[in-house]
Amino acid sequence: MLREGMRHLDISDQIGRGLLMVRSMHNPLQCLILAAFLTTTNFILIPFIWYFDVDATRAFTEQHTALVLGAFVPELSPSIPAMLGILAAGMLALPTLIEMGFPILARWGVVLAGWLFWF
Repeated sequence: MLREGMRHLDISDQIGRGLLMVRSMHNPLQCLILAAFLTTTNFILIPFIWYFDVDATRAFTEQHTALVLGAFVPELSPSIPAMLGILAAGMLALPTLIEMGFPILARWGVVLAGWLFWF
């Protein structure tokens, strides 16, 4: 059951199934309907993605970057703000990388990844 659940949540399997579905279409009208539906769906979702993901992340990062930069930091190098920006970007990308990587690790038999994947 765990493998079946991970098969549905693993992004590489989802991409493979999507490509298989697209390659199995031989009717041009069916392809045009699917393309129109997906394009419309993407245009409908763009404001939600911007508001809930991109803009919220930008506002959060700006607010907390100002807080971190206002704190006393010893002047070791002029590139400390750049390093803090790279660290903040890495920390923001970490949940996405975990979400994409844990199903693959769990499929390979890493028990901890399988357990954390469900919680």
